[in-house]
Amino acid sequence: MASNTVAMPAPVCLIENSSTGQLHVNQQALEILSQIDQPVVVVAIVGLYHTGKSYLMNKLAGKRSGFSLGATIQSHTKGIWMWCVPHPCKPGHTLVLLDTEGLGDVERGDQKNDNWIFTLAVLLSSTLVYNSMGTITDNSVQNLHYVTELTEHLEVKAGDGNLDISSEFACFFPSFVWTVRDFSLDLIMDGKPITADEYLNNSLKLKKGSSKSTQTYNLPRECIRNYFPSRKCFVFRRPTSEDKMRRIEELADSDLEPVFVEQTKNFCAHIFNNTETKTMKGGFTVTGRLLGRLVETYLETIVSGKVPSLDNAVLALSQIENSAAVQSALTHYKEQMKERVSFPSHTQKELSDVHGQCEAAAVHIFLERCFKDEDQRYLLELMRLLHEELESIRSGKRFQSLKDCESASHSRVQHRSGQWTETAIGNNTVAMPAPVCLIENSSTGQLHVNQQALEILSQIDQPVVVVAIVGLYRTGKSYLMNKLAGKRSGFSLGATIQSHTKGIWMWCVPHPCKPGHTLVLLDTEGLGDVEKRDQKNDNWIFTLAVLLSSTLVYNSMGTITDNSVQNLHYVTELTEHLEVKAGDGNLDISSEFARFFPSFVWTVRDFSLDLIMDGKPITADEYLNNSLKLKKGSSKSTQTYNLPRECIRNYFPSRKCFVFRRPTSEDKMRRIEELSDSDLEPVFVEQTKNFCAHIFNNTETKTMKGGFTVTGRLLGRLVETYLDTIASGKVPSLDNAVLALSQIENSAAVHSALTHYKEQMKERVSFPSHTQKELSDVHGQCEAAAVHIFLERCFKDENQRYQLELMKCLQEEYESICRKNEKESEKSCKALIASLFRNVEDRLSSGFYMDIGGYKQYKSDQEHFIRQYKDTPGKGIQADAILKEFLNGKETMGNMILAADESLSEQQKRIEEDQARRDAMERDRRAIQENQKVLQQLLDDQERSYKQNMEQLLKKLKEDQKTAAEEYDRVLQAKLREQKDLLESGFEEKAKKLENDVRSLSQKKEETQSQSTLSKVMETVGNAASLFLPGIAGRALGVATSFLSRFF
Repeated sequence: MASNTVAMPAPVCLIENSSTGQLHVNQQALEILSQIDQPVVVVAIVGLYHTGKSYLMNKLAGKRSGFSLGATIQSHTKGIWMWCVPHPCKPGHTLVLLDTEGLGDVERGDQKNDNWIFTLAVLLSSTLVYNSMGTITDNSVQNLHYVTELTEHLEVKAGDGNLDISSEFACFFPSFVWTVRDFSLDLIMDGKPITADEYLNNSLKLKKGSSKSTQTYNLPRECIRNYFPSRKCFVFRRPTSEDKMRRIEELADSDLEPVFVEQTKNFCAHIFNNTETKTMKGGFTVTGRLLGRLVETYLETIVSGKVPSLDNAVLALSQIENSAAVQSALTHYKEQMKERVSFPSHTQKELSDVHGQCEAAAVHIFLERCFKDEDQRYLLELMRLLHEELESIRSGKRFQSLKDCESASHSRVQHRSGQWTETAIGNNTVAMPAPVCLIENSSTGQLHVNQQALEILSQIDQPVVVVAIVGLYRTGKSYLMNKLAGKRSGFSLGATIQSHTKGIWMWCVPHPCKPGHTLVLLDTEGLGDVEKRDQKNDNWIFTLAVLLSSTLVYNSMGTITDNSVQNLHYVTELTEHLEVKAGDGNLDISSEFARFFPSFVWTVRDFSLDLIMDGKPITADEYLNNSLKLKKGSSKSTQTYNLPRECIRNYFPSRKCFVFRRPTSEDKMRRIEELSDSDLEPVFVEQTKNFCAHIFNNTETKTMKGGFTVTGRLLGRLVETYLDTIASGKVPSLDNAVLALSQIENSAAVHSALTHYKEQMKERVSFPSHTQKELSDVHGQCEAAAVHIFLERCFKDENQRYQLELMKCLQEEYESICRKNEKESEKSCKALIASLFRNVEDRLSSGFYMDIGGYKQYKSDQEHFIRQYKDTPGKGIQADAILKEFLNGKETMGNMILAADESLSEQQKRIEEDQARRDAMERDRRAIQENQKVLQQLLDDQERSYKQNMEQLLKKLKEDQKTAAEEYDRVLQAKLREQKDLLESGFEEKAKKLENDVRSLSQKKEETQSQSTLSKVMETVGNAASLFLPGIAGRALGVATSFLSRFF
């Protein structure tokens, strides 16, 4: 037997039926099942007691004996017994045989649990065998009343009474085999031979009429026909004579009736070849381990007095199994990393490569075991834990730069159905094997953000390219988005008249053409869904698609007619659902929208016409532009015709069109997800490739108003900001959204930069430093890195409020480190003095120096102590100050020793006193000089800090100016093209109105490039910084001017 199955020499009881009628699961049987990781094929047999059920099950096990056979009128099998054997025809599968207690046992105290035995046999099996004796009569059919009572003992979905039970049961229930034992008749009807299957079907025919007796007759037949669409029948002759039946276990096939032996072989062959692997509702394959958990789940529900629910059972098992799958995969990853990684690794790539291989293996282990992982909750949990484990492994290592700390491992995630995608898994992106809902649209029309989707976005630090698709429902939007993801399936495709996508769904994949970028695909709910209660939120879905995307794809069917343009009335209502700046009605909305709005792509599906106009071929873009031409006139109908066209032309200066032929024939459209390109029309395949290539190569990185680059993390916060505003009943404001996000992000940038500074200083500084410059140099490097981290993340830092806050925090932290450095130096120096001066102190205490010649000895010992002190390293910046303080404290004692030394004349004593004063003055001078050097270094540090901040800030501001200028220039060129087109079309008045817009945009473009703007920023920062950086006072303006001269 293989390691993932078990050897069972004989059956064991799986579900015990106590004398009081209580059902209990047998832990020994569960232990056996828990060891079987193979898929299982489960055959259960039910029927009245003493009909020979156990004999057939022993035959399926390939044995004469095993399940107990009885020769008395009492039932032998109690509860449900189990025998697991290798499947004889399906390698890698285990055949699980379930022999059930005989139904209708007159000795049982509680007849009710016959229903539970029957229900459990149905729930647990792949094939259900119903065994009866003699012939199939109405009485034997009525004995199957248990099937009519299944609705009382089983729910599909807890609490849902609206489901079509028969259809749901038919999807989930096992195949049905009726075995008729001791059958002595000929299979002939109306003079013609019939098969056993025809015999069964004839027995299940319904009677016409509505009388009570007819209803009673029909009820079990209707249930069998509806619940078990796959039915089979076998008839068996009596196996041997009456006297041999009592010892049938001992008889070989040669001792039995040949016809019976042949019939038994046919029955076994059918079971072996036609019984499917056991699955749960939803089609999830059941292993032995899962079968055991199913048994526990159903039994716990029954014991609690409730009715088992198919959906609840699958959900409960998926939660247990998926959690176990996560743990198993994570454990494998940890063990492999522990075994394969040697610390320290030679390079970061070496560690990254091992991580990638171990991660891929862990994901494979998880996907092999998981099922019904709705919204990929458990896969995402595994990815998070793997990431945390990798970070934990990295945390003990030191890297020379921030770049070295980032990894980019790759893992191929392949689901059993082939629907998972290859993605990059690293610090700055995530693996999304399938889409998740980003914005939920509730049945009441309320929009809610999905926290799981936000969690995914929060892990993406890469810039994002966002493509959103909108359009009427059932127009094939999801198919195009799956193609952009490089998959056949993912976003839900529907083949019914109902809308499939609800709200806005998101799929993040590595960008195929822009390394270091994430492609975010947004598939939106179909507009104009007749089943939607509140049609208003179509406007919000459209508005959010515009706000969040870099490219907006509008999908329609057939041709571009006036009706299809009018269906885009949502674009005319954008001004009602969107503000540029809250409360400001004086802005040129079209110019502001054009600066911020995404590029626009119109996809026309099932397009069957030729692109010819006036006898000449035209491009799809020309077809779109012609459809957006304005009509002359001022009538109401003309205004209605022009309004959506003007909005599209003004709001979306970058427009593109693609037309698509019908992909395939009508009958294949229902299964288009399954079709490869070779199964589709070649023209459609080529058109789809051209569309995808355009999107990949021309869609820009998502930016906010002002040109600020959006990362996945920022996109998630944008979604929250917009949804919060909509939920409050207000209209989203572009400026307010950017401002709100900048405050959150800039605060986080300050915290991140400061944290990095603290960690680096803690790691790199050893107290006490040898000199102040040594500490200063480390501070300068860590501060420069911190400022870089801040400026990489911050945006719209008006008046440099957050950068000034960072500068202040860094200065305060540095000053705190300097104070600690002084204290550590002082502590070290005093400890050294206490150690070196101990012998001198002992002599002082004993009066050793109070004798003739004592002063000379004292001075000699003192000079020796001073030499030792100066020669000892590691004292820090307080060395001279602490020595001065100590020796000054010994002056009185020195004078006393000098006065007591009778070997010296008065003149000699005066000379010694003068020398002592000179020595003290020299020590004071050196201490003051050292202190001045420290103070000057601190002032120099402040000036350097200011210069570093200004240099990096000016570089960022220049980049921002360039981005803003490009943004204005893009809109300006679009306005000029629009103006030219209006003039050529004879709309002189409209063209003239655009002149003011053109001048205003040109002026704003020039303002963005003005040096005076940067000068004001520098002046503001200098004035504010001088309050906590006194070292730059009077010099900030000169520094700023110097930097500005280098940039202009």
